[in-house]
Amino acid sequence: MNVMKNRLITRCLSTCFLSLYLFSLCLSPSAQAVAPSESRSGEGIRAGEAAGKNVKNDPQAFSELVKKLDAFEVFFAHFEQQSVSENGRKRVEGGEVWLKKPGQFRWQTNEPFKQVIVSQRDKTWAIDEDLMQVVIRRQEDISGNTPAQLLSGNARHFLSAYHVMQRRDGKDDVYTLVPVKDNDLFEKLEMIFTGNILKAIVLNDVLGGHRRIVFSDVKSGSSKQFPFDNNLFIARVPEDFDVIDETVGRQQKR
Repeated sequence: MNVMKNRLITRCLSTCFLSLYLFSLCLSPSAQAVAPSESRSGEGIRAGEAAGKNVKNDPQAFSELVKKLDAFEVFFAHFEQQSVSENGRKRVEGGEVWLKKPGQFRWQTNEPFKQVIVSQRDKTWAIDEDLMQVVIRRQEDISGNTPAQLLSGNARHFLSAYHVMQRRDGKDDVYTLVPVKDNDLFEKLEMIFTGNILKAIVLNDVLGGHRRIVFSDVKSGSSKQFPFDNNLFIARVPEDFDVIDETVGRQQKR
């Protein structure tokens, strides 16, 4: 029972990671936002402070992070995700992530069990091999903020809702994001770069959990530099899997 519960929780967290990426697809490509010091009203800043987030915005850090995130069209990496729940339980997962702007994403967990989340057109598929289950959702029905938005879509628009700070840690640049207003998924997120290469994402969630996603063998740049097979972004639903299709509100079996 605990194993099944852990798999369900992990699937939800993986979907949360994807949801912010999907949220970005709903933003107008022409949407404009400016650095925090220029765009946020005193009311917004006071709301963040009222939530215990007494931090200062760094417009230069904001601009530098936008530049780094806008510098690539495609992104691939192996990942290791280390998480500690609010009760101290530790967990390690591993897999690969592929992203191609705009609108294509694949997050594939290989260990300790297999799960694939794929975005395709206006829908997402969460395929869990161990549970023999597929959950299909419309992108427009997925809300919330997760790190995937920072790897795709309109980074400038997204970051305008956060306090952005930067510090040096040896050879690394660490960018810290704290929501101006209360966030239903995370309290603080850090992106760690070595030069222009994304090295890790660290997330503290609102329930007291902590997770660190470390990337290796990173390939990021233009689609000409790193051409991806478009089949990666097509959902392959195995036969005999239970299909929970939330786009039509019914459960079926293939």
